[in-house]
Amino acid sequence: SLSLSLMPPTVLLLSPLLQQPCFPTTHTSVRYGTQEIVLFREDMVSKMRRNCVVPPADDGGETEISAHLVKTLLDQAHLCPLPLHVQPIYWEQDHALSLYPLPDTLVLADRFDAYSLSYEGCTAFNPGSFFLTDFSFMVLWPSRALLSPDEELYDRRVEFSKID
Repeated sequence: SLSLSLMPPTVLLLSPLLQQPCFPTTHTSVRYGTQEIVLFREDMVSKMRRNCVVPPADDGGETEISAHLVKTLLDQAHLCPLPLHVQPIYWEQDHALSLYPLPDTLVLADRFDAYSLSYEGCTAFNPGSFFLTDFSFMVLWPSRALLSPDEELYDRRVEFSKID
């Protein structure tokens, strides 16, 4: 059941047109065929940078912050690998933040710049901010992975686009 008093006008217009509308808040998992797509909307880059003990570095050089974030989330198999005093956890619902088994696609909707990368068989990307950039966005084509197991085609599931 939808709470109509809390719904924005756009959702109120769409609800009668859909059979079973579902408007999740921040974390949700979507299954497309055999693929699992996890959507997570949280400002994780700034939280992780604020609480980082040692700055990320590879062989004396610097590591991309986006790559470090994705690696940390997937290696920890959790969407909020932060201490309890930074990110309190409601333990009865903690299983919903688990990334085990690893999803095929992880969408991190963050304020950080847009990026797309693959790690341990998981394609992770951040679409970035639509209004703060030059109206660019990202498109996910999950069906491309189902058409062919070709690695090149699998990497082209996420595309950058722009409104001119």
